[in-house]
Amino acid sequence: VGLEVELPKSAPSSDDTARMPVLETPQGCVFSSVAIARYVARMSRLSALYGSSLIEGGLVDSWVEFSTLELEAPLSNWALPGMPDEAVACAKEDVKKALAVLDKHLLHTTYMVGHCITLADISIFCALLDGMQKHFDDALRKQYCNVTRWFGLCCQQPEFVAVVGDVKLAAGKPGAAPKAEGKKAEAKAEPKKDAKGKEAKPKAEPKAEAKAKAKAAPAPAATGGPVD
Repeated sequence: VGLEVELPKSAPSSDDTARMPVLETPQGCVFSSVAIARYVARMSRLSALYGSSLIEGGLVDSWVEFSTLELEAPLSNWALPGMPDEAVACAKEDVKKALAVLDKHLLHTTYMVGHCITLADISIFCALLDGMQKHFDDALRKQYCNVTRWFGLCCQQPEFVAVVGDVKLAAGKPGAAPKAEGKKAEAKAEPKKDAKGKEAKPKAEPKAEAKAKAKAAPAPAATGGPVD
């Protein structure tokens, strides 16, 4: 959009992570990430990041607000460590409701607003990125196939790849312990060894051993003479 951004030369300290971002311009400073994004999107109408008409600009604003209130807030509670179980469960339900709204909207549209990428797509993509990578497993994504299709389309855009790289989606439920059936089978199949380290031969059952001895013993010889 024709904006040159100069990053601070000093490395950010731990105290800077919670501070609000500020964009310094010759005309003054713009602070907060949403305000900065809107400022940059409006700089060039050729990019159409704010839509190609007044109504599309209003729709972009609507979806940016939706992203902040309906996605970022509950997703933060979902992913934040140490949150109570009730709060996490409530956050998950709120996220699912927001995903249902997005999925219904994207049923007949390729992008959030208009026929190209806008700030609405960028805002919602950034809000969903962490969830798609860590928390939304295959089963959850299948429930919102339109959102998944749209997210994959954004991931293929060169501008997105240049910033976020190759996005790996969550494969399964986070924290699921791997099955130990293979190890149990190996433990059962491993032969027992005696004190000297040699493989111990299995003992025959008493009944089977007695039958084997009875068959091997010779029959007693007859003592009587022929019978008339």
